[in-house]
Amino acid sequence: MVAGALSQTARYVGLPAVIVLLAVLSRLLILPFSLKSERDQMRARAASDELAAIKLRLKQDPLRLTRAIRAFYRRHGLTPLRNLFALLFLPIMAIALLAIQNVTTTTVSHFLWIKDLSQRDVSLLFPVLFAGLICIYVQMAFARNNQHRLIIWLAGLPSMAVTGSLFSAGADLYLVTSAALLLLQRLAVAGDFKRFWSRWTRRHLPASVITLDEPDRLLESGNKSLRLAQMRADGMPVPHGVVLTAKFMQTLGRASADERGRQMDAIWRYLRCERAVVRSSAASEDGVHRSFAGVFESVLNVDRAGLEAAIAQVNASFAGSPYITDA
Repeated sequence: MVAGALSQTARYVGLPAVIVLLAVLSRLLILPFSLKSERDQMRARAASDELAAIKLRLKQDPLRLTRAIRAFYRRHGLTPLRNLFALLFLPIMAIALLAIQNVTTTTVSHFLWIKDLSQRDVSLLFPVLFAGLICIYVQMAFARNNQHRLIIWLAGLPSMAVTGSLFSAGADLYLVTSAALLLLQRLAVAGDFKRFWSRWTRRHLPASVITLDEPDRLLESGNKSLRLAQMRADGMPVPHGVVLTAKFMQTLGRASADERGRQMDAIWRYLRCERAVVRSSAASEDGVHRSFAGVFESVLNVDRAGLEAAIAQVNASFAGSPYITDA
């Protein structure tokens, strides 16, 4: 029945498009389970030392060990049994591959360098690509050191490539698409897309300007900016923002008018707003032992034309203070 539906659809949109669509649908069918499994795997890996300590401490008491492991799972939100549903992808993939094998024998179609998707890819490009994607995924998920990475590539690349070479080119197209989607899922769950997007959006900013998407770089830039960055990282509705460090302010002070204008343009493009707020956030400005709340300038409702003047006004309000070490 699946093969018949694929044949009918292939007449309208083409067999390669149908194969890619089938790979996408296969992944979507188990997406809730696979996403949870990915997240749990990452959480378990991050807490592996804690689990190892529990096993070592209670290895002589199986009953307490079982209870402690269950408590560990609850504490970290791990659901090992539920995650087994992610394995449903294996029979789904087997059915899809069988259907593709049947369809390609009755529907002659070419794709890129392959003249007939029912035949094997003699160039082995598809099998090697499939193997490479799987090795990248396994490395991201399980490798802890260079030795692990070496083993994964030395053992995984040839074995997966041989596996891929056993199928038709149409089936290989399905496997490559599925492996690519699996890798994208891993990148999305790990937050790599967010990090890439953060690097991309700040590409025109000087290195001495720190965005609120970089909390690790704001440890010495005052509690205001650090807490805002941490809240933004936790998903709270904190708008785009940048921190102009003392190094940037020194460089800006020595720059020509044209260069200062270009720097302001880069900052404004990153902020993507019509109006902004310029305020201080300096090391030692607010802390356990003292607070400068309300002492230094804050300029509201700033447009692009007034950005440089607002920055200078705020900077002048605390320049020279013996308590402020950075801005």
